[in-house]
Amino acid sequence: MSEYTVYTAIHTDNIGALRAELDKLGATSILLSDPAHPLAKSDDIVNRWQDLPHQQRWLILVTKKACDTGLLENITHSIDLMIHEHSDLWWISFNTNGNKYTLLFSDKPWGDLCAVDPNDDWQSIERASNISEGDLQMMEDVFQLKRQTFQGFLKMGQGMVWQFLEATGLPALEMFCDYSCYHPAVGESRCMLWDEYTQLAG
Repeated sequence: MSEYTVYTAIHTDNIGALRAELDKLGATSILLSDPAHPLAKSDDIVNRWQDLPHQQRWLILVTKKACDTGLLENITHSIDLMIHEHSDLWWISFNTNGNKYTLLFSDKPWGDLCAVDPNDDWQSIERASNISEGDLQMMEDVFQLKRQTFQGFLKMGQGMVWQFLEATGLPALEMFCDYSCYHPAVGESRCMLWDEYTQLAG
């Protein structure tokens, strides 16, 4: 798994409100933008965020509760992504308004994300092979884009996932895995927490 790309992207119109909601849920977390994002190096990203177009309002959520499905219940749109070390194979799960569905662009089960049963992957493989009108409409609503913008990349193949991410505005970080950020005890190798960062940056 160390060479897989795994992370959760969430859509928000207000970074400050999102952070407050995550704090209320007890999820000490980190929000990351794509390095190529127009505000990635801005000193005022929180206040300028709301002026961005819809497609640029995606962030990567890194949290110690990575597999806690209840964590994102109050987030309108979140997307879990896993890209195989051979990036022609990939997995994407949409969580929108409390509904969840998964597409697995692979010819065999994986079963290695949050202890998913490999046998359950066949349904996601079949769904990815025959994407329905309803699924495409849902994606249009999530991305606020016409399906022609991204539909051609919804398949296995070299570079398909990266082209899909670019077309939709989703963050793209190769070989990034948020499950390395479980925040173990102080003194062990871990990601920096918000309160620690605030103390250093303030």
